[in-house]
Amino acid sequence: MDTLLKDLRFAARALRKNPGFTLLATLTLALGIGASTAMFTIVNSVLLRPLEYRDPEQLVIVREVSPSGRGAGVTSPATLVEWRGQARSFSALAGTYDQPRNLTGNGEPEEILTRLTTENFFDTLGAHAEMGRTYREGEDAVAVISHELWVRRFGGKPDVIGQPVTINDRVRTVIGVMPADFRSVGAAPDAWIPIRPDPQWRGRYLTVTGRLRPGASREQAQSEMAAIARRLSEQFPRYNLNWTVNVVPLREQVTGNIRPALLVLLGAVGLLLLIACANVANLLLGRAAARRTEIAVRLSLGATRARVIRQVLTESLLLASIAGVLGVMLAMWTTDALVQFLPADLRLPRLDEVQVDGRVLGFAVAVCMLTGILFGMAPAIVGSAVNLAQDTREGMRGTTSGRTRLRGALVIAEVALAVVLLVGAGLLGRSLQQLLHVDTGLRTDQVLTMRLTLTATRYQKEAELRGFMDRLLPRLQSLPGARAVGGEMYLPLTGLKIGHEFTRDDRPVRPGEELSTDIRIVAGDYFRAIGIPLVEGRAFDARDNEHAPTVFVVNEELAHRYFPDRSPLGQRISFDWDGTVSGEIVGVVGSIREMGPREQPSPAIYRPYAQMPVPQMTLVMHTAGDPLALATAATAAVREIDPNQPVADVQPLARVADNTVAQPRLILYVLAGFAGAALLLAGLGLYGVVSYSVAQRQQEIGVRVALGAQRADVLRPILREGLVLTAGGLAGGLVAAFAFTRVMQALLFGVEPTDPLTLAAVSLFLGIVALVASYIPARRATRLDPVVALRSE
Repeated sequence: MDTLLKDLRFAARALRKNPGFTLLATLTLALGIGASTAMFTIVNSVLLRPLEYRDPEQLVIVREVSPSGRGAGVTSPATLVEWRGQARSFSALAGTYDQPRNLTGNGEPEEILTRLTTENFFDTLGAHAEMGRTYREGEDAVAVISHELWVRRFGGKPDVIGQPVTINDRVRTVIGVMPADFRSVGAAPDAWIPIRPDPQWRGRYLTVTGRLRPGASREQAQSEMAAIARRLSEQFPRYNLNWTVNVVPLREQVTGNIRPALLVLLGAVGLLLLIACANVANLLLGRAAARRTEIAVRLSLGATRARVIRQVLTESLLLASIAGVLGVMLAMWTTDALVQFLPADLRLPRLDEVQVDGRVLGFAVAVCMLTGILFGMAPAIVGSAVNLAQDTREGMRGTTSGRTRLRGALVIAEVALAVVLLVGAGLLGRSLQQLLHVDTGLRTDQVLTMRLTLTATRYQKEAELRGFMDRLLPRLQSLPGARAVGGEMYLPLTGLKIGHEFTRDDRPVRPGEELSTDIRIVAGDYFRAIGIPLVEGRAFDARDNEHAPTVFVVNEELAHRYFPDRSPLGQRISFDWDGTVSGEIVGVVGSIREMGPREQPSPAIYRPYAQMPVPQMTLVMHTAGDPLALATAATAAVREIDPNQPVADVQPLARVADNTVAQPRLILYVLAGFAGAALLLAGLGLYGVVSYSVAQRQQEIGVRVALGAQRADVLRPILREGLVLTAGGLAGGLVAAFAFTRVMQALLFGVEPTDPLTLAAVSLFLGIVALVASYIPARRATRLDPVVALRSE
């Protein structure tokens, strides 16, 4: 211990004597350690940390999949009842679905997100209320509210338990408040309301969460549910024929599709850390050259080589520890800023759970120790390998070739790693460019959107729903600057849709062989307002009222896929929707990418609102100018008709479209930041090696200049050295990038991992950086005074 303390004191003095080196090395390492720790903090919170439920590894999502594979993973109440009666691998199965509802009383009316759940939902998760309790079997007119709604709407007062709350004009009693950190799959609801599954209803809309019995595995549950699905397929062929079931861990459902991106970014930040280590190792090798006389003297006085290596490693570990403290502080600041300032539409799943915990601190300590050994070992071994007779003399000419080769190898490794990150960032940039230029088939500029959810108690009858919309749409159309006004049940680009099966009346099919489509309900001048062109036939108009024959408009994708040999106009189709709905196709409109630019258009059937009124509609207004300029007037028009009607999500459609590329843009920014830092470190490393080479060749250069060498004769070999190192790193980096980009292929869109334009751009850019990094010390060499260079001779 005494020896260790002496080594630490000596290391501290050595670092203090060289403040410039210490500062540069510390900041370089702090950048690598901080970025790595911040990235691991996010990965730990999102992917590794157990969900905040009792025995979370037993929780799964049970999803139905249609024969076409397009099923949304939801199931019907009737099927849930069948599963509960037959499945033995589960101790509980709970069904939920989300629905916007209106909260009135105690302030301005507002739309809140309610999660309607079976009575055993909270027990299935093993979740408990922060205040009060959750609901029990048989309770109906009750509600459990979120911590956020409790604070926002009720001021965080403890007497909220037992208070009445009016949701969709129905008075419910608040019986519980959930903890602030409670969350379940999907969006964060404001309130939870009990429902009872109807054993006769076969329409699919429930998300089913299951808890495995103790000792039951997910594989066993999967096998059992597959057998049950086959039985239901035979028993109810009209609804379940050839449908399958997937049992998915709840963690996988919560994290969604962000896992590949986070793992790619974690790998990228690991490469950045390696570059930082190589850079500091290069600095230490340069410093070791200046200390060779000191080390030679220590060895001549009896110190062993192992003792010298231990001392140098102690300095490296001390340097890594200082950098580690700064890095952890940087990681904490970075992750806090990410949680606080990242827009809600850019948020990652579980991002609000991000925090530096014991696992993260353990990771940071391990990284510090590993990096200290990694960048300190080579300089320690090389620095201790001295020639006592030669290195105690001044000059030490001819003793640095091995060290120079090692420094060159480190620079090649830095450049190669930087190439991997640059290629990755370049491919993501190209992918984002492709996404931004995808034609979704919609007009996104100068379009205002707003969502309305009409309360069922005030608008119980279809005539009342039609009446509200018949009064509202003309008022909105009359607003100055409004060009076209319409509405749709689920706004495109939001990820919401209704999947269904239908049949052609001229070609009857057996149950289970129905054709797959999306059902979309539209009102007013919707197609013109959102920019969907009419291709054939006609759009809906005033004649398509509730008394007229049922009519449909289909998109081109449905027409091409299911009517390849004829025009769909005049053809009749049918589907089950609270009874059989059969009607004639009167128009064909352009196809749109309803789920975002990454997804191809799906077949779609449009129905007129007058023939199928629904309580939830998103209005779209094509405006002459800035769409937000009409937001206040449009909201006022709604309140004039119904003062208690909330208006939600008032925003331009351009913002909705921008949100579809928010996640790839965020990933690109992070990876581009890593790539930029890697390029800077690689450039500094190359500059350091070339500068060191010039310093070692001062006498040679001085002789050549004294003998009449021209400026180009001095520049050429120095530039060649830098470019040769860069070429070696570029070659190795392109090979490594090929493997790295294969891993991130799922993140790419419209770009191949071997995209030649990206590879060429990275090579050219890196060549320019290498040329600049080599030219600066080379130019300094051309100004060398031969008298000064040869003075030691």
